[in-house]
Amino acid sequence: MPAPYLPKPVREMLAEAVAATEAKVLSQLKAADPLIMQLHCLIAPPDEVIETLQEMTTTQGQQQLKYPLIAFFEDFRFHVGSKLG
Repeated sequence: MPAPYLPKPVREMLAEAVAATEAKVLSQLKAADPLIMQLHCLIAPPDEVIETLQEMTTTQGQQQLKYPLIAFFEDFRFHVGSKLG
C-alpha cells in the first residue's frame, strides 16, 4: 500500500483550520466577553496539553491564553518529510 500524501504538514493544516474557525466565531466570542482577543491553539500529546494548561494556570500573565482554546491531541509522533508505513 502506498504511503498517503499530504499536500502540507499536518500542523499547518490544523493552524489553518483554527484560523478559519476564529474568523467565523471571534465576533460572537467577543460579544460574550470583550477581553477575548483570539482563539488559542495547542497541538501536542494529551499529557503535554494538560501540563501546558496547568503551567498557564500558575504562571502570571498566561491565564488569558487558556481560553478560548482549541486543542488537538496527538496520539503518535511524526516527522515532517518522512514516509508513513
